[in-house]
Amino acid sequence: MLFRTTRVDLNGFLNNLSYLRVLHLFNTKLDVLPDAICNLKHLRYLGLEGAEISTIPHEIGNLKFLQHIDLKGCKNVTQLPNSILKLHGLRTLNIRGTGIATVQRGFGMLRNLVNMSGFPTHSERGADEWCSLEELKFLSKLNKLVVERLEKAYHSHDVDKTLLTGKPNLTILELRCTSRLGTNGKVKVNIRKEEQESIEQVFSCLCPPPCIESLTIAGYFGYRLQDWMAQIPCFENLRRIEIEDYACCNQLPHGLGQLPFLDYLWIEHTPSIECINHGFLQPPFAGDGAKRHVAPEASGTMLDKREPPISCGVAVAFPRLVKLGFSKMLKWTEWDWEEHIPAMPKLEKLFIWYSKLSRLPPGLAKHAISLKILGLRYLPNLVSVQNLPSLEITRMRNITRLERITNNPSLHRIEVINCQGLKVLEDLPALRSFSWENLQAETLPQYLLETKVINLKIKCNLILFEKISMKDATDEWKKIKHVQQVKVYGDKRPDGTYKSYISLNKGQVISMKIGESDKSTGIYLISNFPSLEWYDQKRGTTQIWVAADHRGS
Repeated sequence: MLFRTTRVDLNGFLNNLSYLRVLHLFNTKLDVLPDAICNLKHLRYLGLEGAEISTIPHEIGNLKFLQHIDLKGCKNVTQLPNSILKLHGLRTLNIRGTGIATVQRGFGMLRNLVNMSGFPTHSERGADEWCSLEELKFLSKLNKLVVERLEKAYHSHDVDKTLLTGKPNLTILELRCTSRLGTNGKVKVNIRKEEQESIEQVFSCLCPPPCIESLTIAGYFGYRLQDWMAQIPCFENLRRIEIEDYACCNQLPHGLGQLPFLDYLWIEHTPSIECINHGFLQPPFAGDGAKRHVAPEASGTMLDKREPPISCGVAVAFPRLVKLGFSKMLKWTEWDWEEHIPAMPKLEKLFIWYSKLSRLPPGLAKHAISLKILGLRYLPNLVSVQNLPSLEITRMRNITRLERITNNPSLHRIEVINCQGLKVLEDLPALRSFSWENLQAETLPQYLLETKVINLKIKCNLILFEKISMKDATDEWKKIKHVQQVKVYGDKRPDGTYKSYISLNKGQVISMKIGESDKSTGIYLISNFPSLEWYDQKRGTTQIWVAADHRGS
């Protein structure tokens, strides 16, 4: 194995390894894969992840025992040699992150493939029409399949409607289109109606088999859900779902909560969704179960607000869900989940990033009895986090209107970054650790005076850092002097580290660094800190050197 090495010359190296079975060249600066590799008759595994090669030797098909090829991240590789079709024992082929835009006709001859990652969609027009997806129907042993650029399959007649349903071993499936979203999370180009109808037809033919356990849908830009997407509860073996870059559809598949074994759900970049309603937890209509397809209404972007009876589907929605994440849902304002709808009893981790959500739903506090970690970022309308009895750790960043964190009896660790509106911390009997960061504030928040914690971490600007370092000479020290262990960091560098810090235990300094150090002497230059006279230069076994900075005097 060679990892991240300098330029490699393999010719002579490989000539002496005729019985080599595994060759793994990870992120090596390898420009050319030598033809000598084709003499390794016993080679089983060829890993070239991240290599700088541009071609694969044409005679690679002579390696009849080769079972695994990993080209992930080989950006300069644009095609596979035709001889690869001779590798009938090939079980794994990973071409994600390469420049390969199509596969050869006859690719389906590799019938022992179990793992195919990065399969490129490609269509050819003319008298002899062909779509690369046709080759997949012969690969019945597939366990994992990642298909990319599905927008290249122009119409549904390019796709066999039984393409995936006849694969009894397929447990991991990723269906990917090229994203239509920009870095700001919004649709970056106008999508024509014909394009939307085309991708809707293609996806209608890509129904997974019932054995599917992990499903990723990325870059889908159709307006309507297809029948099988609206019938997700039929796939009872699903354990993991990821929905990414969901550009135009204004609803999530109904009844996701009906999946009995689902333990991971992540939804990211869905700019058209404004509301997640009860259909997320339960089927939308009584008696229909999972078999009723509900299309979004063309007149608006709000989901159907009708409340389903709890008797539909499983008794408790999301019975095994452990991790749930919503990220960059820029228009999302409402999450309907009332207290009388039981759901998510096993949920341990919840993350909500970048949305307009103004409140956490009442049902979360009532039924998410296992919730331990809550991560919240960039939620400008959220006002409070309260009444979560099992919550232990919460991390909050840039929630400018957040005012209250109250009545969370198990909460023992809080991290807040740029939450300048926070005023109240109450009914938190288990709280032991608090981290506060605000590089613009010139004073510490008043609530710290009443906050009973053992560990306090503060990250601030140099002005506030100096005030705290003065201890009893300012009001800032009075707010935190009751805390047993305090660490204060000031003057943040561009790389995220801090130039200065003070660590205190029961009000006594344990360690300190202020300003930049002189690497030749190890002396820290301290300026504008006349109040540091209270600090003993030698305390116990800790030696601190302090030098005045007289520059400019």
